[in-house]
Amino acid sequence: MLRIARILFPVDFSDRCALIGGRVKALAEHFQAVVVLLYTLEPLPAHVAALDMTPLIPETTAALKESARAEVERFLKKEFSHLSVRRVLAEGFAAEVIVQHSHALQTDLILMPTRGLGAFRRYIIGSVTAKVLHDADCPVWTGVHHELAPHVWTELLHVVCAVDLGPQSVKALAWAFGFASQWQAKLTLLYVAPALEPVPGQYFNPDWRIPFMSATREELQKIRDSVGADCEIHVETGEAAKTVVATAAALKADLLVIGRSPHDGLVGRLRANAYAIITQSPCPVVSV
Repeated sequence: MLRIARILFPVDFSDRCALIGGRVKALAEHFQAVVVLLYTLEPLPAHVAALDMTPLIPETTAALKESARAEVERFLKKEFSHLSVRRVLAEGFAAEVIVQHSHALQTDLILMPTRGLGAFRRYIIGSVTAKVLHDADCPVWTGVHHELAPHVWTELLHVVCAVDLGPQSVKALAWAFGFASQWQAKLTLLYVAPALEPVPGQYFNPDWRIPFMSATREELQKIRDSVGADCEIHVETGEAAKTVVATAAALKADLLVIGRSPHDGLVGRLRANAYAIITQSPCPVVSV
């Protein structure tokens, strides 16, 4: 049974964060979870610190802290009035602070917005969200289109879990199965196989796909059986990120769950495919 006892909700007081407050609220209510609302006061920008304003910096910093502390107490106060909420003001660089708090508090879920900013975004670690996805150990819930979501999240009907048959696949499906069971939602296990095409001038046996797809389904069934999940298996072929996104849209998924590789480095925990899926998905994505 999936247990979410503590949700970390990093905020920047933006309209985007306010808009996903309804989703945080719904999750906290359902799981009776504590919400840790975290705001990070970052250091003064280098160009400001470099100015000959040294005598004024302590006074300026104190004023910023006081203003931030007041905003932390005020942000979504009415919406979260009946929830168990810890409001935290921290100092440092946002991504590092978020990850440190998630580890220290043994957070079960981090929920934060992100934005899709074009093709190059999938290849770089440039945003707070991307760094958290790379370094956090717990599942991270992100959504490119949170701005379009209603303030009140009323239902979740279909969860799609996309796996690559790697070691993280079982963990991702187990989380997806637990979450779908909580909401009595349909669960689909999705795998995208490479679309290998014949090379001109070379012999190509068109029947190779039959044993390949059969072996693939057997592996997916093993993953499903190891979790004990009651779910459909859906196999597609094509480019991984585009096909996962397109299939999630076609299946009208309300939530997409993917696995983050347990290996360190850019080619491990935050692969190009994973971040491309996150930034292009038509629905929220949980990276496990």
